[in-house]
This record gives sequence, structure tokens and C-alpha cells, in this order.
Amino acid sequence: KIFTDVCSSNDVTDQEITVASGDSSGVITTTTLSAGSHQLYVKASDLSGNISCVGPLTYQIDLQAPDPTVSLHSPAAPVNKEQQPQIKVDGITVGDSLEVFTEATCQSSNSVSSVIVATGSSQNIQTIQLSEGSYGLYVLVSDPLNNSTCKGPVNYQVDLTPTYPNIALDSNNLS
Repeated sequence: KIFTDVCSSNDVTDQEITVASGDSSGVITTTTLSAGSHQLYVKASDLSGNISCVGPLTYQIDLQAPDPTVSLHSPAAPVNKEQQPQIKVDGITVGDSLEVFTEATCQSSNSVSSVIVATGSSQNIQTIQLSEGSYGLYVLVSDPLNNSTCKGPVNYQVDLTPTYPNIALDSNNLS
């Protein structure tokens, strides 16, 4: 059996297993444990009735998704001719994976970047080449335990249309 105290009363299994002779391992599934850190102990007994308590084994249950902030890194202006803007992601952890999307659902069919793995608490991620138009860019951040969040939008517009000055001749001032 598995316990969260020193093999006394807080049993977190609803089963016992028998390990075959000569085998040194077995698998027991615990009941649902809450998020957080748990100290687990294993109570074992042999055929003669000798009982031992082994532990603790520290086990962490993490159900918390990352909560980063996202912003436009480069170029600084949200309307620009640059077709591969960089998004800055802050508040992440080393090992988190990052990917940029064009929809708030962060679906893989709308990806506009490669997946990168964070190497610090802040990371820039560059999009692929975007065509002319307006975009709401979202970043999917997933931690190593696959807790994920989709953050955004970072509004960006690719404007490739040249601006021509409006020139008019004033025929009254011609000489």
C-alpha cells in the first residue's frame, strides 16, 4: 500500500499487490492526489508477516499552466513592412516550448513559427514570413509537463504598399 504519512493511516491506494517470488517490483496506482507536493511511503510485508515502511518519495503534481506576457519585440511599430516580426515572451521557465499562431485557439494549422524551447525567463520568437495584411498573433506556451496556455493577441500589420505623395500643380502660380 502507499501512504502520504509514515505508513499509518492516510492510505492513498485502493489496492494491494502481490509481487511474485524473485521479482523486486510491482505497480500500484494511487487514488487522485491534489496538485502540490506529496511525500509518499510504501508499506510492504513479506509472507512471514514482517512489515517495513519505505520512504519518503517526494512527488510533485503540477497542473498549473504557464502565465507569460507577450509583446511585439521587433520591429517596434505595429504597422511595418517587416514580414517576420519577433514576439517577446516574458515570465516563462527554462524548458517551456513556444510557438506563434494567428488565431486565439493556437491550433497547429494556424502556426506561423517554429517551436522553440525557452532558455531563460524571457525569449524572443520570430514568425515565418507573413504576407501583407493585419494579424492578431498568439503564443502557445507549454511547460515540460504539457500544461499549456495561449496568450495574445499581439496586433501586427504588414504594410508593403508604398506611399506616394499627392502632388498637385497650382496653375495660378505658374510663370
